[in-house]
Amino acid sequence: MARAVRWRFSGKRTREERRTQRRNVVLRDAGVTPKTQQRYFVALNKLLPILVGVTSSLTMDEAIADWMQERWEDGESLHIVSDALCGLHHYYEPWTKRQIPQSWRLFATWRKLEGPDRAPPLTRDIIYSWCNYPVHRILILINKFLSLLIP
Repeated sequence: MARAVRWRFSGKRTREERRTQRRNVVLRDAGVTPKTQQRYFVALNKLLPILVGVTSSLTMDEAIADWMQERWEDGESLHIVSDALCGLHHYYEPWTKRQIPQSWRLFATWRKLEGPDRAPPLTRDIIYSWCNYPVHRILILINKFLSLLIP
């Protein structure tokens, strides 16, 4: 997972230095990495066509919930729906944050039913390898050190 862009601003600067430093930083986007913004944008493009005729937050919530049900039936990945919901709040309509409870409830249910794609569990061989690697490196260093002392 990529980290958010780290902006380092020193507090002990003149007003002009702070203004120059902040010139190319959009405060709204500084907390979300460009990669995440791109994912939100791609997923939101899949959601926007169903929001064309929406006139109220209630119909929007119902339309999004129906869209999510269709994505569930089509076998779509959970992260697309998650990115679409987050992108809706981030880009399209920030005021919708508490206006689509049914959609977020469906999302929570989806997460409970379908576990995330995770790495396979660690096996005993992998753990032994991780533990023995530093020991092996230390033995190599000791061997080199001894070869310098004893020609």
